[in-house]
Amino acid sequence: MNPEHRHAALPGERDLPASDPPLQTIALGGQQIAYADEGPRDAFPVIATHGLPGSHRDYRYIAPQLTDAVRLIRVDMPGFGETPFAAWPRTAQRDRAHFLDRFARELQLKRYGLMAHSMVAGAVIEAAAMYPERVTRVIGVAGVGASRHRGYGFSPVTYRLIAMALRVPILQQSILRETRAQYEKRGFPGARELDLATARLHMDLVTGMNFDAVRRLAPRLRARVLLCYADDDHLVEAAIGRELNGLFPSSELHVYDGASHALQKTRAPEIGELIKQFVG
Repeated sequence: MNPEHRHAALPGERDLPASDPPLQTIALGGQQIAYADEGPRDAFPVIATHGLPGSHRDYRYIAPQLTDAVRLIRVDMPGFGETPFAAWPRTAQRDRAHFLDRFARELQLKRYGLMAHSMVAGAVIEAAAMYPERVTRVIGVAGVGASRHRGYGFSPVTYRLIAMALRVPILQQSILRETRAQYEKRGFPGARELDLATARLHMDLVTGMNFDAVRRLAPRLRARVLLCYADDDHLVEAAIGRELNGLFPSSELHVYDGASHALQKTRAPEIGELIKQFVG
């Protein structure tokens, strides 16, 4: 049985250092992929991928905890941050998995790890299953899994209907208002400024999620897996991590009390040390 470790809550917030290096770009499909690249070039590389909404900045607090021993590559996924959607205009979970390895190949990485926060975890697991000789470590931080999580508030059919309604002129503004309200309820930043094009992209990505694929592929993974969850996460509950920990052949689960959904910030020093040991 794969181990589970519990970590007690910390007293209050901490003043943590953050890293915001200038972005670099690399060409892919005639478009530019934006990313931050920190740490020793001869260290083990970890590509950090973000959820929805999100960007490379989601890892700005954990980066200083890692880059003495890890090459941390924080990518803006297509359609987010400074990477245009046209760079990889596909939204299915499997297609996003292919993007991650294509990006790694453009960077000339032969072996690497993938770190996922929140909803991109499904694509990371698929990438590790499709490219087992290349993806040797997987790190999940509050990642989605093989079952619907509490932040996935509607049925898959409902999400497909919402995605279609956002393209119907007579419906799209009312659906956009409701989407903004749902984002605000879930605590997503910038909920009130959500525009129609971004809402369409988000719903397409949500409908592209594939829990069944994660359940099918997880037991076949050859990569070692590190899982980190918070017991008070209002979007992805720790039970999702426990289920994944029972599916992966080689994994370890860490559950943090009072760490919230953004535990790559709230527990950056502790998780950073774990990651360095894990990839070392």
